[in-house]
Amino acid sequence: MITDAKIDLSHINKIGEHDYSEYPKASFGARFAAVTIDGIVHQIFLGGLVAVFIGKNISQELAIKAVVTVVIMYLVTYFLVYCLPLYSSGQTLGKKLMKIKVIRSQDESYLTFWQIFKREFIGKIFVSSFIFGIGYL
Repeated sequence: MITDAKIDLSHINKIGEHDYSEYPKASFGARFAAVTIDGIVHQIFLGGLVAVFIGKNISQELAIKAVVTVVIMYLVTYFLVYCLPLYSSGQTLGKKLMKIKVIRSQDESYLTFWQIFKREFIGKIFVSSFIFGIGYL
């Protein structure tokens, strides 16, 4: 006989059974080191793509197309280096090396895709660029 059973899926996005509210927040130095590592990784990816797709010698008529291409490559590599790792594990490479994890303070779960988009694209790329990049720390 089949009965209606409810499946509790609330634990799916949970990090574990740890109480992270007791953990100290990452220090300025650890966050700075993580941002530096992530920035280097991002620049390596971006530089490699620019070298492959644009090359050294471009004519003036291709300059506008090159700028648009670099902006698109920047956004794609930014997504791959920052957003995708944050969504999947709560850590970028730099954060993992510095033992930092980004979690929601309310329920200790990973950030949702929308939260990551607001944090990384709107908050860091657009807003922080007007205040000397302070949002990265």
